[in-house]
Amino acid sequence: MSDRVPFSRRRRLSLAAALLAALAAALPAAAAEREKTDAKSLPGAPTFVNVTPIVLPVVVGNRIPRQVGILLTVELAVGHSQSEVRDKERQLTDAFITELYRIYGWRSGDTRVVSERLIKERLQLAADRVLGKGVVDAILIRQLIEQER
Repeated sequence: MSDRVPFSRRRRLSLAAALLAALAAALPAAAAEREKTDAKSLPGAPTFVNVTPIVLPVVVGNRIPRQVGILLTVELAVGHSQSEVRDKERQLTDAFITELYRIYGWRSGDTRVVSERLIKERLQLAADRVLGKGVVDAILIRQLIEQER
């Protein structure tokens, strides 16, 4: 018999609300950072675009045992502008969510579903499909939170 005490529904909801509140608190900061990155960059310097925060449940069977929140920044190749990303931001975010769900599905049985290396590789492929190969130099993970529910 397990010594683990199961979380009550109320406690799980409280934890989920706390995670969402923490990420919601990050939204104004992300918006401020977005405004900073919208300024003209120096010639030859890389251009960065912050992506809207993404919070997704990890589904295992008919349960949601955990959720993952991720803050991303896209580093553009020299010669590409933020407007190229802004014009296709919804498609890019949708492609990122699709890839993240795919990764979480593959790894849902593991102790930890997040793998920074795998996430960066798969999101780079998604960015190449949406924006075109060579537009994005790198996918940068600013924050990655995996929380049991």
